[in-house]
This record gives sequence, structure tokens and C-alpha cells, in this order.
Amino acid sequence: MPMTSSHGSVIADAPWPLDGFEIRDERRVRAYINANPALANVLEEARSRIADIFRGFTLLLKMGFPTSPLNAPKLILSVQTTMPRREALEKLDDLDEAWWLDQPTSVDKNLIITLG
Repeated sequence: MPMTSSHGSVIADAPWPLDGFEIRDERRVRAYINANPALANVLEEARSRIADIFRGFTLLLKMGFPTSPLNAPKLILSVQTTMPRREALEKLDDLDEAWWLDQPTSVDKNLIITLG
């Protein structure tokens, strides 16, 4: 749960379970997770699941505007790997089958996992 001040506003430098992630535009990413708090647990599990499947990777979190009818911003988790592209795509498919496709719609509509 995000830390808040006594007035209910989010504390910008509150601790997060985001060790192991590179974060682009951290203020926006934190604000998005505050607005969608279920993502914090999903990100922790994603890190673990990705580590079980990929090798030679870094994880980048950033905000993006995927192509969609509503163009709503989403959190993007980019798996940046040194693996050959074809192998990395197969591993991403493995992640989908093993875990990601079982996530609730409330998570899927707020987070995209992709290759960097």
C-alpha cells in the first residue's frame, strides 16, 4: 500500500517494492501505481516469473500510450534481454502461458509486458 501523508496525499519518496527495475519518469510511474495499487504486487511477481524464464535481462518500467481506441496511458514493463530475438519472443510466449494470461482484466488493462 502506498505511503500517504496525514492529509492523504501520496509521499513521493515512499518505499516501493520495485528493486530490480529501471524506471523512466519515476514520478509518473509511482503516481500510476498509486492509482492502480494492485500493480505493485503484480510487478513483484512479474520480476520473479521473468527471472525464472529469461536470462541476461534488465527490466524497465515506463508510461506509454499503446494504440487503442481510448489511448489511455498504461504502465509498460519492458524486458530488455541479450537473448536472440526469436528466443526472447518464445520466452515471452512462455511467460504468457505460465502466468500472464491468468491475470485479471483489471491488471491487463493497466500493464503491458513486452520486449525492449
